[in-house]
Amino acid sequence: MSIWPRIVAGIAGTALIWAAADRFRQAALVKALRHDAAACVMASKTPGSVLDSCAPDIVLRVRQAWAAQQCEAAIKASDLYAIRAVCGEQVKRGQAALDAAQANLADAREQIARIRQDSDAALARAELRATDQADRKAHDDRTIDAAPRLDDGRVLCDAGCLRALGGEPAAAQP
Repeated sequence: MSIWPRIVAGIAGTALIWAAADRFRQAALVKALRHDAAACVMASKTPGSVLDSCAPDIVLRVRQAWAAQQCEAAIKASDLYAIRAVCGEQVKRGQAALDAAQANLADAREQIARIRQDSDAALARAELRATDQADRKAHDDRTIDAAPRLDDGRVLCDAGCLRALGGEPAAAQP
């Protein structure tokens, strides 16, 4: 009998034993990885918790997600300090643009209010001038109607009539 079948059988048996042992070692590794993954998931749910059980790329993504949540909360609360502290450049630029637009809107509203006040004051002055002018014209019409008339119907406006038309009171006559 040849020695080769015994050598092949020994190699095959050794390979089977090694495969079985490797299977158990792999099962333990998978179990440890599952445990680490579950611990990572639990830790990632709480912002600021320790992420030792997570892989480095997962840690980076979880921290980015936490920062995004903090940024979103800061935006909802309109907390300018928190926005500047936790948000990215694009959000900061957007917030700055929004702030500038709000300042421009406030300035425009202030200018509109000032223009309305000025136009209301100008309208009041114009109404006062028109009332004064109408009163003067009515006074002048009454003065001319009260003045003596000539035979041909023309008005004879003497010194008292002229003073009254000039705005002096009638009692000031000499």
